[in-house]
Amino acid sequence: MQKLLANYLFLYKNCALPQIGTLNIKSEPAVLVLGVQKINAPVSFISFTTEINDPKSLTEYIAVNKSINFDEAAYQLNNISNEILNLKQVEEFSITGVGVFTKSQNNKLLFSENKVADIFTTPVYAERVIHPAYSHSILVGDKETDRNTMTEYYTDTVPLTKNKWWLWAAAIFIVSVVLIFIYLNNENHNSYFGVS
Repeated sequence: MQKLLANYLFLYKNCALPQIGTLNIKSEPAVLVLGVQKINAPVSFISFTTEINDPKSLTEYIAVNKSINFDEAAYQLNNISNEILNLKQVEEFSITGVGVFTKSQNNKLLFSENKVADIFTTPVYAERVIHPAYSHSILVGDKETDRNTMTEYYTDTVPLTKNKWWLWAAAIFIVSVVLIFIYLNNENHNSYFGVS
């Protein structure tokens, strides 16, 4: 029966156990790590929630695979649920390839998933290759375009203006010379230096 539960879980990504809760398979996508040029493998994990769902499809699956009627399959599934619910603190109920149910000290049902072997989640080393001579397709929003079009779009086309800082410097110099000339031609400037 445990094998059927595991098969159903991996096939349909969830498994509703009566009176207990639901096992779900959740996935995290592959992740590109740019700094070290590798892609981490997608990771799937099994989570357990106490949310009670209808086990009808699981019961039908058991009935078909064991060649028994629906009521007998429901009875066997309820027996498995009762066995899990009636665990003692030192006991455990294992579903091969999925995980283990245990009880905590305060009699709460716990689930710990089986860890996926590291060989299935090893990262792949990848180097980004860009061929500048070729145009490749790019998906931008919901539209497909090519590399050349996007390069033209993002290229700055600001016209170059000549740097005219020297004009300001020349104007300041001329104004300074005129002010010095006016100062020196003023009759009262000698009194500022103590000469009368």
